[in-house]
Amino acid sequence: MISKIYKFRSVNTNNLTALSSYHLWFSSLPDFNDPFEGEYAINETLSSEDEAFLIEKVTRISQGVDPDSNNYYNTLERLDVDPESDTLMTDLGIAFAKDDIHNLLKILHNSKCISFSAKTNQHDPLYENLLWAHYADGLRGYCLVFDYKKLSEYFYHSIKESIRPIQVSYQKKPKELLISNFIRSKSFHNDTDISYIQTLTETMATKSSSWSYENELRYIALKGQNVYTYPPECLKSIIIGEKMSEDQIKLLKKVALSVHPNISIKYATIEKNTYTIKIVNALHNKAISADAKSRAAE
Repeated sequence: MISKIYKFRSVNTNNLTALSSYHLWFSSLPDFNDPFEGEYAINETLSSEDEAFLIEKVTRISQGVDPDSNNYYNTLERLDVDPESDTLMTDLGIAFAKDDIHNLLKILHNSKCISFSAKTNQHDPLYENLLWAHYADGLRGYCLVFDYKKLSEYFYHSIKESIRPIQVSYQKKPKELLISNFIRSKSFHNDTDISYIQTLTETMATKSSSWSYENELRYIALKGQNVYTYPPECLKSIIIGEKMSEDQIKLLKKVALSVHPNISIKYATIEKNTYTIKIVNALHNKAISADAKSRAAE
C-alpha cells in the first residue's frame, strides 16, 4: 500500500520556481533517462481457434476489395505481407492487428508523465543512496514528500482531463502484448475497450529490473499538457541533503516557507562509518548556522 511519494530534486531556478508556484512538470517518454523507455514486444502466437477467428474477420474486411488493384498491393507492401504466401489471410490479419496496436500505442505514448518514488510497506526509497545520487545531486539537492492519496484524489476529481497513477512494473523483458488478446478485444473492432487500453498503457510503466530500487509510480496525463498545479496541502515535507551549501539551504527554506509556512523540513545525512542514509531534524553544523545568519540579517 502506498502512503507517500517522493520527488527528488537538484537546486536550480526551474525547480525552485515550481516549488514556489505549486507546479509539477510532466515530460514526454523520450525525455526520460531510461533508453528502453516504452519498449514492448508483440507475441504473434495463435491457437487454431484464434487463427480461424482472425481469418473470418479479415475475410469480411476484404470483401469487395479488388485483389488486382494498386490499393490492395500498396496495402500489402505497407504491412510487409507477401501476396504469394500460402497463409496470406492469417499473415494479413496479424499485420492488421500489429498495425492497429502500433497506432494505439503511438497515441498513448504521446501522453505526458511525471515520475515519483513510492513508499510502500515493503520499501522506502527515501533511504536509497542511488536516488539521492542520481536525482538530488549527490545529497546536494532535496526531496519533496507528497501525500499520495491527496494528490491522486485531486488529479482524479479536480482536473478536467484524465490523469491517473500507475505503478511501474519491473521485469527482465519488455511488456509482452499478445495478438490473441487484441483480436478478441473491442479495440480490434474499432470500438473503445478500456481494459485493453489499460494493457497498452502498461507499456509506459514497465521497466528493466535494474531500476527496481526506484519503486517508481507515474502519473499519466493523456491530453499531453506539461504543467499542472497541485494544492499546497498535498506537499507534506521537504528533506534537504546534508551536502547542500549553506546559501542554498537558506534560499530553499526561504522559498519553501514563503508558500508553505507550516511545512516540515528535515535533513538527509550519512550515518557515520556506514553507507546508510538517515533522516534527522537538524544539521547542527550547517542548518542551524544558516538559520542563525538569517535571523541576524532580519
